[in-house]
Amino acid sequence: MSVAYRLGASVLVRELLSWADNWLGHRALGGVHRRSTRDAFLRLVEAMDADYNVYVSQDVTKFFASIHGGHLLLLLEHLAAPVCLRDFVRAMLHDHRLIEAMSFVDDRAFWSSSETHLQVAKVQSDLFDRTFNFRCDVAKCHVASRKNELETLGVAFDLRGRSLPRLSRYTFDKANARLLCIRAVSDFLPRQAAVVRALVLPLMSWAGAMASIEPNQDASIRFAARRWPDLTLVAVAVIRELGWWCVERGAIVRRLDERGCVRSFHLGFGSKSILYNEWLIDWRRRAILNNALRVRRLRCSLRRREDQVNLAQGAALPGVPPNSLCVYSGHRKIFSELRAVRSLIVPKNECSPRFPAPPCVFDDDEVLLNIARDIERQLRESGFAYVGTHGSTVVEVAAWSVVVADGMEHASGVIGEDQPPYRAELEGIRRSLTALRSCNVSGRVVVIADCAAAISATRGNGRARKLVQEILDHLAVVRERRIVISFHWVPSHGKLAPASWVPPPCGEMQARALNAAADHAARNHAALKARRSAREACAIARREAETWEVAVIKALAEIAEVYDEV
Repeated sequence: MSVAYRLGASVLVRELLSWADNWLGHRALGGVHRRSTRDAFLRLVEAMDADYNVYVSQDVTKFFASIHGGHLLLLLEHLAAPVCLRDFVRAMLHDHRLIEAMSFVDDRAFWSSSETHLQVAKVQSDLFDRTFNFRCDVAKCHVASRKNELETLGVAFDLRGRSLPRLSRYTFDKANARLLCIRAVSDFLPRQAAVVRALVLPLMSWAGAMASIEPNQDASIRFAARRWPDLTLVAVAVIRELGWWCVERGAIVRRLDERGCVRSFHLGFGSKSILYNEWLIDWRRRAILNNALRVRRLRCSLRRREDQVNLAQGAALPGVPPNSLCVYSGHRKIFSELRAVRSLIVPKNECSPRFPAPPCVFDDDEVLLNIARDIERQLRESGFAYVGTHGSTVVEVAAWSVVVADGMEHASGVIGEDQPPYRAELEGIRRSLTALRSCNVSGRVVVIADCAAAISATRGNGRARKLVQEILDHLAVVRERRIVISFHWVPSHGKLAPASWVPPPCGEMQARALNAAADHAARNHAALKARRSAREACAIARREAETWEVAVIKALAEIAEVYDEV
């Protein structure tokens, strides 16, 4: 029931976002979708730049228990809440004394450099509390100036700017004690991981929600214009510790890889998993392995005692090379298996190589010019142009394609670190729109794709917000040129269509043929770019290392079983 309640509450809050945006400003945060504690922290960080502010922090005691049902219903009616929501709240009030179906913010803070303004704000705050029969918790209310530390929503802000914001209730001793005691609870790794997620991570990440600054007429223009490096101070410190750097006011994150190549990640265009699951995790894996005491000892000496002369030593038992990266995919793959294989051949590199940069992309402008010519020719001849787009990935090397009916197949690679199939599908649509912007003929263009998520991006949905916004900008320009464009989904690879599917205007046969041609062009181009590339070599080396690792673990398991029987 707890999970069902949370899921239902999440859906309810998300569906009420459009109504809440009508009356919520940028100062009212919490309890509403896309208005998290992180947004409150950003406003405080921005205000800390002013040396003359005095901060007043208040906390309402027993807030949820103090909510009066009649007041709540009158307030919802005044705010023109949907009738179904008011009926739902009324039903909840009839059956329950405490209201848990809606969330309200019980912490408030205000600041100003004017004593008069602070007094007026305090009077209005007290009037609000008396109206709804609230009472502030005096122990949690305080006034802070530039000489003090402000604590709100579980985060402490150093108003002097000498230290980064920190979690006020987090203690390293408590977290470390829980980590050390986990082995006493269970030796099973998945169960230990579950205990860590339940007892340790909440100490440091309970307030780590994602930020989203909502556009509002009365929002501070100076605050809205600031970029994340100016507001998320902890993230900037972490990037500096990792040896990375930001350019273009935080729009691009860069690092120098082991080959001396500068790797760039464009925020908003690629998936954040590249930063989290590749760059950051690989950095931590390498650092932890290099600092392991056993690894350092193996590098110093592998000589055995006299009674161990028959054991492998020296060159026959090499240590882990410095600055190595081990992903332990073999350990994860056969964690629960206890079988063995004989006659093992050691691969050339037991450690996993770093994931290299993708191949370079050339002649992209020429491909776009050819696409525009094909579309323009079709529009001149018949007033219609049927276009198929697709994206494909081979060993983490992506390519997109655009095929025009009665025209040529056009394909090119994807620029950037993030190269999953979804990004390739988006690039196919984005590049077709880019080509359409240069067409000087009006008419109707029908775009066909087999990726529903990519088509949804043309309506403003999906990941990679900046890339989606660029697609919307291209669409607006294309429609200004009197080009009527529509997007249609088609089942991929000859799959049966659902009964509710409506074929594109060109018909099912031509739509499937265009999609198949685009699929073929994208897959072939991705395979061509991946062939003999650094990413293909990395994938082969990692597969060999995983195979060898799996075989070694199985052999050791069999040896252990033999000794157990003896």
